[in-house]
Amino acid sequence: MKSVWLLAMICVLFVASTPVVAAPCASGDFTATATFPNDPGFEGLWKYTLSGSWDTGAANGLSHISFLINFECPCVCEEGFAYFDTPAGTATGVDSLGGPCEAEFIGLNECAGDPTIGSNAPAIKFELPEDQGCETTNTGTGTWCFYSAQSPLPAAVYAEAVVIKFGNNECSGTLTGNLPDCTECGPVPVEESTWGSVKRLYGNFEE
Repeated sequence: MKSVWLLAMICVLFVASTPVVAAPCASGDFTATATFPNDPGFEGLWKYTLSGSWDTGAANGLSHISFLINFECPCVCEEGFAYFDTPAGTATGVDSLGGPCEAEFIGLNECAGDPTIGSNAPAIKFELPEDQGCETTNTGTGTWCFYSAQSPLPAAVYAEAVVIKFGNNECSGTLTGNLPDCTECGPVPVEESTWGSVKRLYGNFEE
């Protein structure tokens, strides 16, 4: 008997039980928008698109980005909270010859916390796989997406809600826009096409 066990995987932190203290980036402004596009494979889910630009003010390029939200989210680890396409995001980058390229990210919901930024709070993180042939630089722009059964909160400004990891350091930026309202968790869509996409993205696991 097969079942899909999905620990919802968001570069956004929910229930910030351990605050992350990071100096502001030289610049880092991001927006979050919510739409209901019924994309193939993600029918019945809201799509959250996060985009913006960064400047770490250092030599290292961005290795992953997390979006931090300070409100209680009881279903952050439940099925249906967050799904990711492949790739889950893209950003400007350079190849081994220094030419322009598009860096591709994978999406992860670190619902038990992200130790790489010194927090045990849940996190939605987008990170660069190793050896993909395209790396980000200390400045750039990017767009990252995840899908959720949770409808959006009204647009708001979240100061220091973005953490950018570069080398062994991190810096913070501001997020403006819509993010999931998970204070009252909604039902998980059960359309066959949605579960088919989950199996495709995450594979099947034996009970």
